[in-house]
Amino acid sequence: MLLAEDTEDAALTLHGKKKKLGLGDFRAFGEALKLSDRQVANAITRFEKGMSAANALIDCGFCSQDKKDRYRKLLANRWQRLAGI
Repeated sequence: MLLAEDTEDAALTLHGKKKKLGLGDFRAFGEALKLSDRQVANAITRFEKGMSAANALIDCGFCSQDKKDRYRKLLANRWQRLAGI
C-alpha cells in the first residue's frame, strides 16, 4: 500500500510463489515444516482471531481514511484467499 510498486504478497517465496498466496500454499508450507494438519488449522484459526486486532490497529494509524479503508480491503482480501473462502 505504501509502496505502490510492490505488488507481491510476501518478501520470500512460499511454495514457489510470491503473489496470490492461498490456502494450498499455506498448507504446503506447513507440510514442508512437518506440521500436522491440526497445527496448520490452528494457525489459520489464530489468524482469524487476529483479524479484529489488525483492524483495530489500522484504526489507530495516522494514515488518511482512504488509506485505512484500502488497508482494510487488502486485509480482508488476503484473509479470504488464505482461508480459502
